Amino acid sequence: MSKINVLIADDSIFIREALKSMLEESGEIGEIFLAENGKQAIEICGEKRIDVVLMDLDMPELNGEVASRVIFENYKLPIIVITALDSAMIKHAFGLIQNFCIDVVNKPEAFSKEFQDILLRKIKNASTINYKSKRVLEELKSKTYEIILPDKNVSNNLFVFAMSTGGPKIKPLILKQIEAINAPFVLIQHIEPEMFEGYIEWIESKTSKEVISVDYEISFEQKDCIYILNPKYHTELYKRDSIYFKLQRISKIDLYTPPADPFVVSAAKIFKSNIRFFVFTGMCSDGLEGAKAVKENGGKVFCQKPEEALVSTMPQSVINAGYCYKVFSVADLSKVIVYES
Repeated sequence: MSKINVLIADDSIFIREALKSMLEESGEIGEIFLAENGKQAIEICGEKRIDVVLMDLDMPELNGEVASRVIFENYKLPIIVITALDSAMIKHAFGLIQNFCIDVVNKPEAFSKEFQDILLRKIKNASTINYKSKRVLEELKSKTYEIILPDKNVSNNLFVFAMSTGGPKIKPLILKQIEAINAPFVLIQHIEPEMFEGYIEWIESKTSKEVISVDYEISFEQKDCIYILNPKYHTELYKRDSIYFKLQRISKIDLYTPPADPFVVSAAKIFKSNIRFFVFTGMCSDGLEGAKAVKENGGKVFCQKPEEALVSTMPQSVINAGYCYKVFSVADLSKVIVYES
């Protein structure tokens, strides 16, 4: 496997050198190129073999947002936004991911080993992206107007969606598909904890459904809403007299937060044949144990077509294990929900 060539675009020489030094410690990183503004970044992408771009947003001459658009449209390179983020900027960053970036990283005040691990993992994930699926995603945008409205009650079911890398690109398509479906949905998106507040605001801007952040132990209500799991916790469903969310702080050994498996396994035991688990794009195999539990308890597991996923590992691992009931396209999500409930 060839090493990953990385371009770092940041107007701060300190940041550029700090990131370069951090990446040089990994045996999986090849050449590292440096740009101090968006104009230089575009030029380097046209001259060198670049596999992944780390892009700051606030830069002179040409900012990172404009440069990212040009690089994506001309060179189809995976771009990771790396910038100091407040809630408003994170919300904006997810808009960039939806269009031409692939991920976003909060620039920390100090470059720790934990940050190094996160950054290297995101770079490796980005280097595996299949940009042939960009054409598929463009086709999906026109097809998703074919929304199927339920002619039967599906509100007794629990619908769980799990995704990782590439998830924000298809999130607006997913939200459009479920807008008119009256049922509880649980959304599990691998995300860094610092980005959660801005992520919630971005989701709220894309749907009229009630969005509930599960950041403390609350009762689960069988109603029309979207529950979003917090990346700071392992979240499970627990049933006594009623059903409620049970939260436990994430361990530092967890690579992907929030993890899907603990929640889906617990939900499968409670909802049994009434759970519908959907596995979307992502780099890891999180969701595999959950899919197994869903199938064993009589529920149904659906996997996004690997060929349309930006990263196919998550759905492909469930398919390979034999837990997938049906493979689907995001464009047909509402049909699957209505006809398979």
